[in-house]
Amino acid sequence: MLGLLRRKGFLLPLGVRPRDEALGDAQRHFYGNLGTLLKRNVVAEWWYSIVTSRKTIAYCISEGNPLKVVLDNIDAISDTEEKDMNSGVNIAHAGTLSHQDDVVRSVFGELRVTGLLSLSLHVFCPESRQKTLAQEWERVRLQWWKKYSHRNKSHFLVEKTDDRTRLIQHTCSLGKYSVEKLTQKDNKEMRSLLSERPLSNKLDGLGCISMETSADQALLTFLTDSYEETSRFDTSGQPVDQQILFLHPRLSPYQAVILPVGDDQSNAHKLAGKLELDLRQAGVSVTSDVDGDVGSRFIRQDETGTPYAILVDETTVRKGLTRFRSRDTTQSELVELDDVKAMLRHYHKRR
Repeated sequence: MLGLLRRKGFLLPLGVRPRDEALGDAQRHFYGNLGTLLKRNVVAEWWYSIVTSRKTIAYCISEGNPLKVVLDNIDAISDTEEKDMNSGVNIAHAGTLSHQDDVVRSVFGELRVTGLLSLSLHVFCPESRQKTLAQEWERVRLQWWKKYSHRNKSHFLVEKTDDRTRLIQHTCSLGKYSVEKLTQKDNKEMRSLLSERPLSNKLDGLGCISMETSADQALLTFLTDSYEETSRFDTSGQPVDQQILFLHPRLSPYQAVILPVGDDQSNAHKLAGKLELDLRQAGVSVTSDVDGDVGSRFIRQDETGTPYAILVDETTVRKGLTRFRSRDTTQSELVELDDVKAMLRHYHKRR
């Protein structure tokens, strides 16, 4: 699996630094093109779930201590209507906590990543509402991990460590590890964390629920979860052993790949280039693959997790029909060229 991710440019090794007492011998990695695109999509889906899709009051920061943000905005928060306050005031944080190496734990062991991208949500609410809201958010966060999972949904479970701490665990055949931490802080804990600053009486009775993960942890988790080794039939009907990434369509680096058939100067190639530009200008993330026979290109794109392939050949030129292939089923259907954009938008729609 790690060999595939390196070969395709999801993860690229940087070698091993001298042993670090805090980080051990974990190998350093950075992200190639596909890894960077996948990470961007992970952050976008987390942000949509946490901020964009919700009516609750939200403050968004890219750096700094969320508790101090609350203190800086305590007057505005304390003036929040009671019905809104009972739902919590949310502070979403998506940013690099440090520019040092951090360890991400996964089925590959410990990987060192420079500049870990933290994703955290801190919900401030009356202490009387804290337990209820914590249970609600626990369900929301568990469902988020399951939504983008390919395998059995029970591979994501919540583990209770104490009365105020929960860990969302991912389990697979290669092991179990934590992907997100949920903690409750009462008013006393909040005040102790801000002890170096003069505190307002408006903090009285306020508690906090924190949910913390990282884009890097999510990226590795979803890659692990999507990976399968299977046997499929190629275009000539022969069985072929394959490595496939069944990435969720909203996480895949590309929504679709365009496969032109014919030489570089053929009408099919020209039409494929026009289609690619049209889709990109419409906000659809697509790429093209022109090397080798169609069967080898299908295999190559399955390995990178691209959910849909669009075949452009002489039939497309003459009749305006293209073969639209699904990665998950390997089935193709004839689709009007003018309908491709709408189909991709439909399949890519958030549900």
